[in-house]
Amino acid sequence: MILIMMIVLAAPRMVVAQNWASKMFAENTHDFGVVARGAKAEFRFQFENKYKEPVHVHSVTTSCKCTSPSVTKDWINTHEKSDIVCKFNTESFTGQRSADVTVRFDKPYWAEVKLRITGVIRGDIFFEPGIIEFGQVEQSSAPAKTVRVSHQGNSSWKISDVKSTCPFVKVQLKELFRGQGVVNYELTAQLTEAAEPGYVQNELILYVSQVQGRNSPSVNTRVPIAFTANVTSALEVSPSIVKIGPLKPEESVKTKVVVKSKTPFAITDIVCDDVNFSCKSNETAGGRLHLLELSYEAKDVVEGEVKNTIKILTNLKNKSEIDLPVVVTISK
Repeated sequence: MILIMMIVLAAPRMVVAQNWASKMFAENTHDFGVVARGAKAEFRFQFENKYKEPVHVHSVTTSCKCTSPSVTKDWINTHEKSDIVCKFNTESFTGQRSADVTVRFDKPYWAEVKLRITGVIRGDIFFEPGIIEFGQVEQSSAPAKTVRVSHQGNSSWKISDVKSTCPFVKVQLKELFRGQGVVNYELTAQLTEAAEPGYVQNELILYVSQVQGRNSPSVNTRVPIAFTANVTSALEVSPSIVKIGPLKPEESVKTKVVVKSKTPFAITDIVCDDVNFSCKSNETAGGRLHLLELSYEAKDVVEGEVKNTIKILTNLKNKSEIDLPVVVTISK
């Protein structure tokens, strides 16, 4: 009787624990849709510790080897985030695939969360390489990457269109071979000069079709291929924002700012509509680095924050100017 009572009393707490762990996840299912053999297909289930106690991931397991799960960080403090990364093993499996990924927590107490992965791996479509990785590229450099897209089984198979929701990628498609049930394409993706600095992660959607039979309509399918890029600015300033003060009225201060680029450049002008600012420039490192001495004199100012922007103009062709935000705090 005592054992039965202990189980009955413990059951509600176990349910609460499960709910507590599940609430950290914004979503618990993902469908990759149709992916090509060899394509890089990964999805991150992000979760956040919304509670006071630290959370520890004891283990992450999968019900199917078609999916390889891992955790980016197993100890998560309050308000920190982590990811359960689920990799679809498109190199080793084909067809309709699904996996239940179990995330087990042992701190602050035991709990399990189930995540669901589904998708169809097309064995007749192959990408080489399986992802378009531009790597770290300088803004306005417009790099290009090429992927070989192959199909085996039906000579009527064709790529009718390639689209992307990212406006910074242009695509060219060239058919290399068609015959004996084999079709080969060369897909070239180019990052445009308009790509903004930062990490870009998106996908191209290939619209493919093939005729099933003489009297049958063609079958249309959407097949994605992922692309990533880390775009760095051609012109950088450090620090990215200048904070001065607190200063009293009539006080003055000097600070230093570094402006740099991978290619030599000259600073042609420094513009600011606040007459309390003045600036001197010293060129170093073969013209790739400039040291600015920024001066501020608190004349005719009132207590509070003074916000402004200093515009640094250069002779660089692709990135000729950069803005430097400045915040000055004035106190009595």
